[in-house]
Amino acid sequence: MPSSSHLRIQTSFEPFTAETTRSHFVASPPAKKQKMSLTQTYYIAASARSKLGKEACRADHNLRLLPHD
Repeated sequence: MPSSSHLRIQTSFEPFTAETTRSHFVASPPAKKQKMSLTQTYYIAASARSKLGKEACRADHNLRLLPHD
């Protein structure tokens, strides 16, 4: 094996249960969601409405292919 390898072989494994692994995720506090202002929400909604409207007017519209700005 090359000396630059970061991998090592583990010869013994400790048994673990689903409860053991789940407790790691429960212990950390949930990330706080950032609230958007009313202006930001309105702007995003207006932008989405505009994109959907433009795409719906096209003869060959495919709503899955909306362009991202």
